[in-house]
Amino acid sequence: MSHWVKYENKTFENTNMKLLSKAMRTLGYGLDNTCKSIRNAWGESQCDCAITKDNKTLSLGFKKNDKNILELVGDFYGTGVDERTFLDKVAQQYQSERIQNVLRDNRWEIENVTKNKNNEIVINAYEFTF
Repeated sequence: MSHWVKYENKTFENTNMKLLSKAMRTLGYGLDNTCKSIRNAWGESQCDCAITKDNKTLSLGFKKNDKNILELVGDFYGTGVDERTFLDKVAQQYQSERIQNVLRDNRWEIENVTKNKNNEIVINAYEFTF
């Protein structure tokens, strides 16, 4: 059933767009920063970037609100994206990318990144001290 949504997640406060783009690619999506409006037959919304899948613009995007938090806006109907889990998966992957970035900036070596049986991301990293 089609309905336009607006979801907010505190994870996306002061979002690093490069890390979000990397997280989206890891999940099999892309971001089109040139697209400022999303639509389908049932509505439309302004956005700061549209979400893409297989080079096709979906009726979903991100828009920064007045609290400097990126909101997910749009309509999931017909996109093939699971509305119940999508934003949590994006937030989880974004945090993983952010933490890996902090580790690399602090000269930690990332050995591997995996998911455990609870679908939680596990980052194995180490630091050499002299």
